[in-house]
Amino acid sequence: VPGLGHAKRALESELLSMAVFHVIHKFALLPDDAVFIGGTALRLCHGSPRFSEDLDFHTPKFAPRSLDRQTLADETGKLTGCKVSVSTPTGGGPTLARVSAEVPGRDRSQRRPRMKIDLGQGMQVDARAEIITLKMAGGLVPGMGDVGDAFSFRTSSKEEIFADKHMALVGPRRRIKHRDMFDILWLRQRGVDFRPDIVAAKVAPEDRTEFAAILRQRAKAGRDAISNGAYQAELEHFLPSDSSWLFTEAKRREGMADGFETLILDHAKLVDRELSRTVTGSPPA
Repeated sequence: VPGLGHAKRALESELLSMAVFHVIHKFALLPDDAVFIGGTALRLCHGSPRFSEDLDFHTPKFAPRSLDRQTLADETGKLTGCKVSVSTPTGGGPTLARVSAEVPGRDRSQRRPRMKIDLGQGMQVDARAEIITLKMAGGLVPGMGDVGDAFSFRTSSKEEIFADKHMALVGPRRRIKHRDMFDILWLRQRGVDFRPDIVAAKVAPEDRTEFAAILRQRAKAGRDAISNGAYQAELEHFLPSDSSWLFTEAKRREGMADGFETLILDHAKLVDRELSRTVTGSPPA
């Protein structure tokens, strides 16, 4: 596929994710209450240009041991023409399974396409059915095409994904994830409303006093990441090469850094006000 630049690996993992999603849907490997969330939902359902490798779902009553990993491996292998393996992570955490594909004819020393299936931990308050069409033409092996008709799947709204990306900024990682920053800026550019009530509903009671303060710290960290080039260095692996203006135009880069910091500081004020107003973390009406 032309125009990929450094993003070829991310595209291959995204194609594997699409095949996995098709198998999950076709063979009902997750319960009916599952909600498709996160950056890949933003990509497949809402039009984000950023390649996204993993699948994130929220399903409150699903036991991880219930996932039929053998069916997932076998059927994804048939669909992709690759030898597919599915492993179970140890030590808990949100990752339900790790999937990798051995591409025929490729040297074993080359990196395999791989992806994760993660189960989200927080509540979902604004999900609705979305039509998903998995476009896989020019896939992992020659002749691999689209995987069938479009299907409907409960998916987070853009507004809820916007809120979830702010939750991720305040998450336990030592550094903020630059892909989350990109998604926030992209959603803002598309005019998506920021809903502090959704954020407030997701904040755990023990985190309510510090949440807005941490979000303000992340605003500066995000600004610094854009200014020093770390943001661009990661994003060039997840965007087509025709997005190179993100990495080369200093004036545009500084404007983006200022814009990100201002945006998150404004949102921190709104969240702080909402948290002060509400007594409990009940979902918004």
